[in-house]
Amino acid sequence: TAPGSSNVFTINAAGKNITIQNMTIRNGLYGIRSTAGDVNVLHCTFYHNGYNGYPYADPPTQENAAAMWASGNTTSGGAMRIQDSGSSEIAYCTAYENARGIRFQDGNNGNIHNCVSYDNIDSGLYLASSTYNGNAGCTNTVIRDCQSYGNMNNGILVVGGKNITVENNNVHDNWNTGIMLWHPSEVVIENNTITHNNLYSFNGVGNPGDAEGGIWMVGATAMTPLDFVCKISHNTISDTQPGRLAQKVGVNVGDVYDSSIVIEHNTFSDHDIDVWVQYQAATTAVNCNSFGTDYGIKNDDTSATLDGQYNWWGDASGPYHATTNPSGTGDCVSDNVDYSPWWGANYIGVAHPWDWYTNDSIQDAVDAASAGDTINVMAGTYQEQVVINTNLTLQGTSNPVIMAP
Repeated sequence: TAPGSSNVFTINAAGKNITIQNMTIRNGLYGIRSTAGDVNVLHCTFYHNGYNGYPYADPPTQENAAAMWASGNTTSGGAMRIQDSGSSEIAYCTAYENARGIRFQDGNNGNIHNCVSYDNIDSGLYLASSTYNGNAGCTNTVIRDCQSYGNMNNGILVVGGKNITVENNNVHDNWNTGIMLWHPSEVVIENNTITHNNLYSFNGVGNPGDAEGGIWMVGATAMTPLDFVCKISHNTISDTQPGRLAQKVGVNVGDVYDSSIVIEHNTFSDHDIDVWVQYQAATTAVNCNSFGTDYGIKNDDTSATLDGQYNWWGDASGPYHATTNPSGTGDCVSDNVDYSPWWGANYIGVAHPWDWYTNDSIQDAVDAASAGDTINVMAGTYQEQVVINTNLTLQGTSNPVIMAP
């Protein structure tokens, strides 16, 4: 049968607080379509809203996805669209086989947690904006403890907005980028598992997809003032597929607003490039990560040197660079990356003492180290005066030459 042509619930209740809970909602254009009011949705299941569940061809192609979207089995609806809310909780909900998953738009104080969204034509969890220029979107909103998988666009999509937290989610096997950020402003992505996303170059409606990495950020305007663009920390990011790219990329930093970007304490594996910085190298720091791929860091923004210190490169000898570290057998590093000092092993979540290695500044390694750590100085000539004020072991790996400037 064709999908529904009207909403199951239509809400326009400015200044009111509405809670919908413990229901199964199906066969609508939208299951819930709210344009005003503080709407809470708890313990509900949504399916076949905006989409009747007719299966896509296996394997999908861009052509048969477009044909499916035009076939009469879909409409421009979805599980829910909660818009212009001052405060909403969306929790313990399941959304599957809808045109769109869980969509919260231009809302404030959104708390989306413990939801499962899968096999939807659009993104599984979606913080939407009335504009695509960074001047609108959700604010002070969190997506946490959710699962988003098998969706035919992004696992989690954030458009515009400010002060967004995406934490402790499991995002996997989505057609396009796992966590997609358009025009980000003060977005925190932490403690998520992001694996095997970016499967196809197209999305479920047959258009080219937002499919350029496990996490991809782009959009040079943003909601201001802001203290930082994005912080990506303590995530496990693995096995991202190429999507629209020629290579498998973990984190892709595109042309975003010129402010701080921090990528730290993440564990990467099974990519061609773990962190690819195309813009904003001067304001981006990639520190304290565990790399496990061909390129740990690739900086294509030649206008600045990227801060890529304090990482584990897969081997104590450090990253391979043809000029600055030709004996390194760890993951590769591109030009225009300051990678020294680096970790001697994978220290994410491990207490000191640690081993450090340096090939460009002993003082930088001393300043980074903690009491009881060991600093290994690679072969080379170091012209510097070194000040040490804590308990350390400082040793050469093969008789480096050290002299005062």
